Amino acid sequence: MERSRQAAASRPSRFANVSPLDIIAVAKSADALGAQVLRMENLDTDLAPPAAALTATLDALTDLGWSSSYLPFTGKQCLREAVSDQIHARTGHRYDPDTEVVISSGGLAAVFAALLA
Repeated sequence: MERSRQAAASRPSRFANVSPLDIIAVAKSADALGAQVLRMENLDTDLAPPAAALTATLDALTDLGWSSSYLPFTGKQCLREAVSDQIHARTGHRYDPDTEVVISSGGLAAVFAALLA
């Protein structure tokens, strides 16, 4: 067990020289070129969400089976199934939602967790 702890502790050092993308600089460069950029890093937008998103949010908040507790670590089952179905529709490949699909709260966190696995 001690060996696995040491291996896990050394994994982040592999990323010591990886610098994050400076998205603000990229957006400023795009602005300077006249591109239309929607700056969402501060959630500072006046765009209204689609009506379907508002309805789904309200439905989720009134579903006391989910809205009053933490979600499963791998994500909500119906969402994993929907992701599997969507990938199958697009690519023809079927992923098992129980063993091959995980829903995370952010892309970077998911990639980092996968790299550390």
